[in-house]
Amino acid sequence: MVQRIKPGGAPKPAAKASEARPAPAKPAAAAPKDAKPAGWTPKAKANALERALADRQVTDAEWRTVAPELRGTALGAPENRRLLEAYVNKGVGFDAGASEGARQLLADKGFDVPGRAPDAKGTLQPREVNLKHVLEGTVAEPDETFHALSALVGGAKSLRVAIVDGGFAAHPILADNLAGDRAAAKAAAGAPIGRRLGDFTALEQQHGARHGTHVAGIATKGTERIQASLFAVPLEVPDDPEAANKPARASPLPAALEAAAKTGASVVNVSIESFVSPEEAARYRAVMEQHPDTLFVFGAGNDGYELGTATEGDKTVVESFRLPNMVVVGASLPDGGRWSQSNTSAQWVDVAARGHAIASASSTGAGLIPESGTSMAAPNVSNLAAKCRLLNPGLEPAKLVKLLQATSDAHWSWKGQVASGGTVNADRAMTGAAALALVAKGTPLPQALELLRVPADERAKLSEALAGL
Repeated sequence: MVQRIKPGGAPKPAAKASEARPAPAKPAAAAPKDAKPAGWTPKAKANALERALADRQVTDAEWRTVAPELRGTALGAPENRRLLEAYVNKGVGFDAGASEGARQLLADKGFDVPGRAPDAKGTLQPREVNLKHVLEGTVAEPDETFHALSALVGGAKSLRVAIVDGGFAAHPILADNLAGDRAAAKAAAGAPIGRRLGDFTALEQQHGARHGTHVAGIATKGTERIQASLFAVPLEVPDDPEAANKPARASPLPAALEAAAKTGASVVNVSIESFVSPEEAARYRAVMEQHPDTLFVFGAGNDGYELGTATEGDKTVVESFRLPNMVVVGASLPDGGRWSQSNTSAQWVDVAARGHAIASASSTGAGLIPESGTSMAAPNVSNLAAKCRLLNPGLEPAKLVKLLQATSDAHWSWKGQVASGGTVNADRAMTGAAALALVAKGTPLPQALELLRVPADERAKLSEALAGL
């Protein structure tokens, strides 16, 4: 448990992970009933999945042939996406056993989809699913928008992101995103990785690795061009029997932030809620001021209260000061609405991002697990910020934060609760970053949006968002 010396000498927990159990999501918007799966092109002499889909009906017998092939595919493999698109399509039938088998396999691959239900004739039909929400809820999928924009504007070859959390374990999905750490990249799933700062109890190691590994998967998702450096500090663990025997000590978190920034990281993710005295807050501020070109991303916390209302001595870092290279993130539901446990404040919380039911790396194996909280929302913003700076290396932190706010989708539940008024729109923000990169090279904005193939209905929104930057 990270502790600090409270004025007067009494030790008090100083940091805890900003995570919580998933809360029920609001009903998702319906997908078009008659839409065909994107990219679905059945071929008679293809793999087992293609052969099963050729007649648009997957029988139980066919599934017994398909399942072994798909179980052996890597997370993010195109076959998994093909199965997802077929499973949510009303034009593709699944027998009862095939339906349940497909649902379970999709869950193992990180896709949160409900089981099919019988209609009046007893035929199993897919429930209404918003495919975009499903894809946003897993770290396994490549970021198609980012790669398309990269092909058009180029940008940096790679970018360093530092993640400060409670601990990390090797996972296949992280292997290509570990900055210069070949041993970690090759480590068996579940093996400890990253640099440690401070002393850990056994429970702190276990708790921290579960949290940090999940966060790392989110912060690095979608592209190998994000290279991560990992820094572990002890986090508070409820009911840790060893905690009482640990001496009171200053939090190692400021030192971890400084070490992270010194790696040359363009983005530092901090999914940790740290309670500080004014003197301690000054330590954090000094570190961040010494690295003005690094964007520090913090989770707002999951206490369900308005930041800025705490009494002195019970304040967190994120309600103690503001800097141009700092962004505080609240947690949204899949539909963009506010997650009820997220801390809020139009003054202290800059943007919101999805933080509900995100399937990311497990610390105990090669699979994915779902978690919810501002701990998950913050790395979503760190990931987006990194991609924006990859597309536009000249985008400094203060302007980047304004871009994320200006391109957000407004939502009534966030009105007056977050400075942006809603949830970040990743595709719009990345397109805006790419457009600004072209404008900086002398291309007029209307022509830049045309070169980036921005749909007509998006051009007005993006033009308005970029006008004030």
